[in-house]
Amino acid sequence: MSTILINKKNEILKHILEIRDENDNIIKYDYLKTDFLKSKYSSTKNSIWHIFMVFNNENNSQNIIRITKKMKYRYKFKCLNCSNIQLIGSTQVLRKINKNVKYCSACVNIQDEKIERQIKSINKHYSDKNNGIEKEQIKQFSKMSNIEKINYSKEQFDDMDDDYKDMYFMSHLSSEDYIRLRDKIISFKNGNIINNKNIIYIPYFICNNQMMFSSIMYDKVNDILFKANQPMIKCDTCNTIYRGKSIEGLKNKYKIYCIDCNFTNNIFKIRPSKNCLNERVCYQSKLELKFINFCNNNHIVIRNGPKVKYIFNNNEKTYKVDFEILLNDNKYMVEIKDNHIWHKNQVKSGKWDAKESAAKSMIDNKNYYDYYFITPQNWTKYVNLIKKSIK
Repeated sequence: MSTILINKKNEILKHILEIRDENDNIIKYDYLKTDFLKSKYSSTKNSIWHIFMVFNNENNSQNIIRITKKMKYRYKFKCLNCSNIQLIGSTQVLRKINKNVKYCSACVNIQDEKIERQIKSINKHYSDKNNGIEKEQIKQFSKMSNIEKINYSKEQFDDMDDDYKDMYFMSHLSSEDYIRLRDKIISFKNGNIINNKNIIYIPYFICNNQMMFSSIMYDKVNDILFKANQPMIKCDTCNTIYRGKSIEGLKNKYKIYCIDCNFTNNIFKIRPSKNCLNERVCYQSKLELKFINFCNNNHIVIRNGPKVKYIFNNNEKTYKVDFEILLNDNKYMVEIKDNHIWHKNQVKSGKWDAKESAAKSMIDNKNYYDYYFITPQNWTKYVNLIKKSIK
């Protein structure tokens, strides 16, 4: 293996200033090293480079951990080109090692050839020369501090015409949009960066592509800029936290639904209610609301039911049980069904049997005490049974 190539890899490793785990604790390793491994399952003919954390033990032995893409680590990385410090994930670090990337997202377009292509593209779409970002300006921009970059971006955006601004905010969140959605965004980078008061949304930031601007997040405590990718978002209906692709996909959405609620809401309208502890509980039919009110009137804690995996037609699917209730320190699953054709078709196809079997397996695993299937026909039977079980 070429010594020059190895030196390039080691130079990238030296610019990793700090590694934190998913609980934001600093990992104290002795040093990092890189090596290439050829996997027989790899579709590429080139060797894949890997990063290893080395820990020296007291008995002169070493504990070596290979860093993988699945590790939810955060890396404080100093750009080899412009010395800009950013927070990146394991995937980005491994990509830099394998592709010898020495540019960060702030200076990746500073290379002369790319600048020329960008200027030609900008001039093609916008004839006004004042709208184009000149090469020298881009070089100066890369040397600015993060606050200076933010202020300079604002000045450049304010100089754009109104038509451009209207077009830009058709696909990007404005500051008002972000304020409306802020409480629903729990974190960024797949949970690695918690969304708190120190994280500021910047609606326009120079990015040197055809659009010329993009939104970005600024961590004012660590003085770090990062893209708001892979946000963890709280569903408006069931409060489930799910991962999105970007916050831009939330624009113009009045209600934020997870994948399950979005699918169900297209068929039956999901509505929120409250249990006796003032916690949110969702229902879809009048019979389900009637059961929620029954539980509240009898001081029975009712919550949204669990999601159970099951197999049907050789495919893994998810069965979302309507409710769970707490009786005498035991948890019960409760499914409420009316006589609609949708349920009858599932019974006929065998899909409902697969759902019930998966739910009852939760009882065998001691996760739940019993499973109640309530319909208008057996309503009185189960209501009396629950009343008798109340201490």
